[in-house]
Parts: sequence; C-alpha cells; structure tokens
Amino acid sequence: MKLVLTLLAAALAVAPLSAFAQDYTEGSVLEVTSVRVKDGQWDNYMAYLKGQYKPLLEAEKKAGLILDYTVYSTTPRSLDDPNLYLAVVYPNLGAMDGLEAKVEPLSER
Repeated sequence: MKLVLTLLAAALAVAPLSAFAQDYTEGSVLEVTSVRVKDGQWDNYMAYLKGQYKPLLEAEKKAGLILDYTVYSTTPRSLDDPNLYLAVVYPNLGAMDGLEAKVEPLSER
C-alpha cells in the first residue's frame, strides 16, 4: 500500500511539470530602459532621441532585428525615479544574441 501511495504521489508531482512544458511557446521579448533626464536637459535628450536613437531603431526594425519600439514619459514620484522609459520589442530572446555585432553596421550608416 505504501508503494502504491508513493508512486501515486510521484506521478502527481511530475504531472504539472509536463503540463507546463507542453504549454510553452516562444514569443516576443520586451526590453525596457528607465532613464532619469537631468533638470534642464529634457530638450537636449529629446533631440538625441529624434536625431540618433530613432533612426537607428528604424533601421533595426527595417532589418528585422526588432519588432517595435516606443518611448514613454512619466512624472517621477521622487528625485530618484525615472521620468522616461525606452521600450524595444525583440522577436524572441534568441534575437538578442550577438545583437551588438548586428547593429554595428547599421549604426555606421
């Protein structure tokens, strides 16, 4: 009887693990960078985003390295909180492997 109960307990413990493995699907990955723009530098940082950051991300998107990107601004609750979030969506986690080498030719243009 103890053997049957032990085997039953082992089977019940393993069943949920196999169920999780079957439901896993690969999907997109969101990378979020939080930024605290210093007082008086907001216009300069927005100019950087428009002048250098956006064209590079557009080139990455056109090359299929990323799916999308966006910029969110927020009101910080304290002096240490970010007031800007930069979000980039990658097709999957593997797309981030060797990303620097893939982006370098695009940034040189």
